[in-house]
Amino acid sequence: MFRVAMTLSLLVALGLPVLAFADGQNWAIGKWEGDINGMRSRKYGTHRVLTITSVAPDGAAKGSWASDETLHPPMHVDADSIHFAPGNALSRVDLKKTGADELTGTMVYGDKTYQIRLKRSAP
Repeated sequence: MFRVAMTLSLLVALGLPVLAFADGQNWAIGKWEGDINGMRSRKYGTHRVLTITSVAPDGAAKGSWASDETLHPPMHVDADSIHFAPGNALSRVDLKKTGADELTGTMVYGDKTYQIRLKRSAP
């Protein structure tokens, strides 16, 4: 416990954002569900599930993304947003925390940009 307190004190002293709640749980961890507006995908449809299972102190996150939770792209979480590139170099997802249990943002796929809105469905 002493090490955790010292590490957090050092991060604050260095001016680095502390991404965890007081109990050690990062705000992004959990299951988020919603839709990609305007996207037409025969295979996956528009519904998406983002599951964040862990977030390291540097913001590197582990989780899954897709309609069936099969993609596991490298993710990054900061003080109020989540970023990742699902599937290939042509796509990028940028989400911002817009409420206690809501994320909004965009998915760029090739030359098209789609709006995304996700709500927390489980902690």
